[in-house]
Amino acid sequence: MAYLTTTEFTARSCMNPDDVAQLNTDGFVEAKLEDYSSYIWSRLSKRYAPFDSTSVPRIILIWLTDLVTLDCYMRLGFSPSSDQDAQIVAKADQAKADLLEAANSETGLFGIPLRQDTPGTSGISKGRPLVRSGKSPYDWPNNQGDS
Repeated sequence: MAYLTTTEFTARSCMNPDDVAQLNTDGFVEAKLEDYSSYIWSRLSKRYAPFDSTSVPRIILIWLTDLVTLDCYMRLGFSPSSDQDAQIVAKADQAKADLLEAANSETGLFGIPLRQDTPGTSGISKGRPLVRSGKSPYDWPNNQGDS
């Protein structure tokens, strides 16, 4: 299942709506939306909680739009030496880099809900108690005068 419909993709993408409609006559845009939705989920599934079409974080929709837009322009044909087309390629490359960062459990900085259903995982990704509640066996001489 794709995270975006073709209509939602058309509204989010910088592409001309007529070009999107032309590309989707044979189902190309729908197939790419499904392919990249699966790609994104395969990257993020080990670390993040599953989401359905109503709870997809906006950053994922941005990444999906950028990745599919590049494939659509490649199918239409574009000039890689053009400044605008270079920006489209750069946005897709940035989306892939962001996906790698989000999937990294050590340095991932994206605010996507973490998994809670596998053993050893929790919403707390870093940190530990910094105090202890028990007294040391060597504290009694210090506290003897207090009583």
